[in-house]
Amino acid sequence: MSEGIRRPISGYFKLEQHYLRATGLYQSVKPNHIFPKSKLDAIYKDQPASERKAIVNDICNLAFMTKQVNIIKTNDDPESYFPKVSKKHGGFDYFNRQAIPHDLSLLAYKRYERFLDKRSQLLAKSTNDFLDAFK
Repeated sequence: MSEGIRRPISGYFKLEQHYLRATGLYQSVKPNHIFPKSKLDAIYKDQPASERKAIVNDICNLAFMTKQVNIIKTNDDPESYFPKVSKKHGGFDYFNRQAIPHDLSLLAYKRYERFLDKRSQLLAKSTNDFLDAFK
């Protein structure tokens, strides 16, 4: 193992990256929360558990991300990680492909429910466009 991999602070992270690349798991795709679940749980803590769970885990708050993107985003707020992901993956096309609104005004927690509304509209449109291709 090289010295760069064993550094105490960033060593685990580097070792994990090497393992993920070597096994192909770095590119595996899984659903992840766009707005971090832990932060939404804290915001909606006064809601009854079933309502809080429905709001936090709304399908419009889920996106398919590779481990690589999830590492970039960590538990950051969308306002913070959207520009990083956009820069790393060549612009907002990454978000457009998943019908994720990237209007920065919708990425604040106080506008979370508006974000969900806009995303549901975009998902409906992209689904209808896809189905129209078969007519």
